[in-house]
Amino acid sequence: MQLKLCLKSLFDMKALGYIISGSLLYSIGFNVFILPCDLYNGGFWGISQIMIYVIENIIEIDLGEGNYTGIIYFLLNLPLLYISLKRFGGDFIIKTIFCVICYSVLLSIVPVPEKKFFA
Repeated sequence: MQLKLCLKSLFDMKALGYIISGSLLYSIGFNVFILPCDLYNGGFWGISQIMIYVIENIIEIDLGEGNYTGIIYFLLNLPLLYISLKRFGGDFIIKTIFCVICYSVLLSIVPVPEKKFFA
């Protein structure tokens, strides 16, 4: 019964629209302005960026043309999602998981331009 209420609140179209549009705007800003200018973000995004830098430049593993920051961000969030499930309950965790998935997917889809805008 509680799972039904959580799923029902997730599929509230207004909340779903806010989550998707906010994730899209953030992904565009991140990939179009922050990454091309070689800036680093804070929090798990910054840790994800640093991990990608270490993998590509220090360990020298070629990851290809894709942007894998979203995948690492998702993996870093898994322990926190488990903790928040215990602390905040189902409604919060389902929306958070959906938001993290939207960030991860959209960051991988939105292209990073070669030209720096502010350099």
